[in-house]
Amino acid sequence: MWTALPTIEAAVGCRPPFSFYFDFVGRYWKSEFNRIPIHRICTLARKQNATFFVMEDATQRALVRAELDSLDVALGGGGAAEAISFSFFSSPDWPSDVAERDIAGLDIASVDPKHFLGQAVIINYRRPDETDFALSYIFEAIFPPPCRRDEEGFPHKLLNNFIYTDEEFVCEVRGRRFDVTGLYYCQQNGRTHVCAHASLRMALTSEQNAKVTPAYVNILLGVAPPCEGLGLGQLVQVIEDQGKYAQVVTCQKLEGKDYVEVLARETYISVLASIVESGDKALLIFSTAEDDNGAGASAGPDHVVFVYGHTRHSDEWHPQAIAAYAGPADAPYYPASSWIDHFLIHDDNFGPYYTLSSSALEFKKEVTAHQIIAIRDIRIGTASQFAEANAASQLANLLPTLAPQASGRWFDYLTAKQRKFMLRTILMEKRTYLEHLEAACGHDGTRMDPAEISLLDALLDRFWMVEFSLPPLFTGNHSKLGEVIVSVDKVAESSGDANILALRLPGLSLVCDERGDLIPHGSNLRSHIGIFRLKPHVEIW
Repeated sequence: MWTALPTIEAAVGCRPPFSFYFDFVGRYWKSEFNRIPIHRICTLARKQNATFFVMEDATQRALVRAELDSLDVALGGGGAAEAISFSFFSSPDWPSDVAERDIAGLDIASVDPKHFLGQAVIINYRRPDETDFALSYIFEAIFPPPCRRDEEGFPHKLLNNFIYTDEEFVCEVRGRRFDVTGLYYCQQNGRTHVCAHASLRMALTSEQNAKVTPAYVNILLGVAPPCEGLGLGQLVQVIEDQGKYAQVVTCQKLEGKDYVEVLARETYISVLASIVESGDKALLIFSTAEDDNGAGASAGPDHVVFVYGHTRHSDEWHPQAIAAYAGPADAPYYPASSWIDHFLIHDDNFGPYYTLSSSALEFKKEVTAHQIIAIRDIRIGTASQFAEANAASQLANLLPTLAPQASGRWFDYLTAKQRKFMLRTILMEKRTYLEHLEAACGHDGTRMDPAEISLLDALLDRFWMVEFSLPPLFTGNHSKLGEVIVSVDKVAESSGDANILALRLPGLSLVCDERGDLIPHGSNLRSHIGIFRLKPHVEIW
């Protein structure tokens, strides 16, 4: 049985010249185990003008005790440990001349909740009869997404950072509850859990606030420490044990001794974008070199990170320019993901709230994408890339034939000749789609009336909504011209129209009847409307 080491509980000022590098990490991180994640958390705190932090003993927390019990058994028993909760604040009321005060003298009730930056729990573990600590790691950390803070301390989201789903957490500091909306983070310890455990915990806890412990995962899978890694099937097993569905998309597969591309980069980037823009979580699995990478990762061919959002750069040059310079043999449409310059990720080896360049896995042949796992609440038959291909084919083949069905400036423009559209594919609930159309107002002030919207009541409860637009509208107005509705059932994975359920464009809607025929209906909505956003975003360029 492990012994709890005494913990000094205090509130510590951290305004400059306090050094997070030396005064925080050097003092409280007590082993040589990978320090990069705690440096990352300190960086986030500094960039958001942290003025003080509160240290508390966390060894009485049930999940922490269970973690230490498991770790102690794995390392032979009889060790000593401390678990310290660090809560960071940006309150301007902290006196600049006070370096440290006893926690009993801190009036936590008077702290404005908008100044709470987040909380991390660090575990330091020492084997019996040893003076040096064998392990230090972040057991868990709960922080809201990084933001800019004005002079009054009010947070403002970062420009063009899109997080489509998060979770509500509660952090306690001196008995006071602080509500946090964000994504859960944790770090592997390399003994009882590795990167796959950590990514599962981050994704599933951020999905439903049900903390999936490493010990539970090991018992479920029959894994005994020391852990060396989890296979793809084991990741899927844990996800589905939690009542979710795992959809695996293969980017590369192993043939002999070499990995062979299955999906082109632009395709798997589009798949990853579709997952997060639909409000689902993703695990991205990629190769690493066989030897240790210096960040504390286990040697082996794969690493897993948790993906939950992206950044979009509407001034990006390459989506149109490269296609134009490459000539007519290039792709028949522009994926909306082409304007995504980074994905938002947690990497247990490096820390939370990083941005992963959409081209990051192209620089080194040793580091390439292998699989993507979408974590969803329903099982999908047709993958997003096939829905997108079906929509592209339908737009190319059907639009020119619709000219006699309606009229209007945008309708005439779209049906006069074939266009190269921008496509954006999102998994959609019917109720959400109908609410989106009810709220939509065209650029010219026109709207769909209730009778037109009711024609879509016969749609399935879930489907792929493939938005189509033109690059200037998408990047300048953040708007679209319509949607192609594609079935999620696996009817056909081809460029045909077997999966098409409906098509909406300015001035006209087409809806499948019982026989599968697309029946045209006039529409009062005659212009482009805003693209669908699962959550409101204000800081957009």
